[in-house]
Amino acid sequence: RAASGGGGGGSCSLGASGSAAELSPAQAVAAGWCLINAKRPSEAAIAFERGLAGSGKTAEDAAYGKSLALLQTNDSRGAANVAAQGQLGGKRRQEIGVMALEQRIFASYDKGDYQGALSLLRQRSAHASETRDLTLMRGWSHYQLGQLDEAERIFRALDRQMSTKQSRSGLAAIENKRTRMVY
Repeated sequence: RAASGGGGGGSCSLGASGSAAELSPAQAVAAGWCLINAKRPSEAAIAFERGLAGSGKTAEDAAYGKSLALLQTNDSRGAANVAAQGQLGGKRRQEIGVMALEQRIFASYDKGDYQGALSLLRQRSAHASETRDLTLMRGWSHYQLGQLDEAERIFRALDRQMSTKQSRSGLAAIENKRTRMVY
């Protein structure tokens, strides 16, 4: 029978019982991609897990798909673990690792762990160039830690590159904080 699609609609063939367990590894991988597209990452991870029993490209695609599915469920550590288990090629392993680090960076920042966010940003920079949004987060992390000179350096560099509401907002916040500190 086909599992009905949720979120993204459509249906994904999971066999007569609606379980990926009875599918061949290649069929399970195909069902996993269908479930990812239907915005059902938890079910996709299960299908991709079945696909890991395959070999060669099937196993690599299953590991990649499972990693992406876990990232979509905010399980960055699980995604990184799957990627590190050796079935992914170097480029895909690095891609998943970078995405997992980004997820952890945002989580650290959101819970107010600015030092942790900066540490994770340093780790990520060893694997990929920093995006503008992550550089803004770096600036705001320094700002939140009271490291105004470093925050200003970052926001000024961003503003020189391309002046945006975000870069100007960072500079204005620093100016306001310094003005308040004088009085």
